[in-house]
Amino acid sequence: MSFGGRWGYQDDGQSANNQLAFYQWAEGAPMLFDNRGLPMKDMNWAKGYEPVFRINGKTGAPRIGNVIHCEGGFVAESKAYDNDGNTLTKFEDFDEGKDHMKNFIDSVRAGKLVNSNLHVAHGYHAAALAHLANVSYRLGKAMSNAEVQERLAADKAGQETLADFIANLEANKIDLAAEKISAGPWLDFDPATEKFTGEFAAEANKLATDDYAAGFELPTIS
Repeated sequence: MSFGGRWGYQDDGQSANNQLAFYQWAEGAPMLFDNRGLPMKDMNWAKGYEPVFRINGKTGAPRIGNVIHCEGGFVAESKAYDNDGNTLTKFEDFDEGKDHMKNFIDSVRAGKLVNSNLHVAHGYHAAALAHLANVSYRLGKAMSNAEVQERLAADKAGQETLADFIANLEANKIDLAAEKISAGPWLDFDPATEKFTGEFAAEANKLATDDYAAGFELPTIS
């Protein structure tokens, strides 16, 4: 399930510049994606970038990065923190992936993978998560803040992140009564068939299918 909107930009863009996405699996921890495309406040980039993950006022994650929540603290990219936001350790051999584009170009030129630690499937799975969220978002309908909060009534982390999300929009003078959040439905997805199932399957599968130029069609699983 995903929701968000495109706020503060005067352009022809259709993608959300502020977006939350929620992923749940039959087993394992859930995942929350949080993207902010506005400055800290007043639509003034000189005053700083959008908020990053914090705990007790301390910054944990970089502007764009991964945060893994555990019982005794959290890991944010190359550092581990306790639940008070104090640094526990830094992983010196952490690879931030700065060379991933170079690896891709080098592999294309060589006609084979030049780094055995990388595989094209990793990129496919990462991109698939973004596509799943965007399908939900594109099926969304305008909702009030209260309606979105009600959807997350049982999700403590989701409610906290939504509160920060709304606060950042309001700090940039976005009137959410006039420009409401677009909230998409929860979608079920079958990874074996790579098809959406359930109540919104027809609409979702239609969005997930593209038209290709002759000679460049991609095979699909039926």
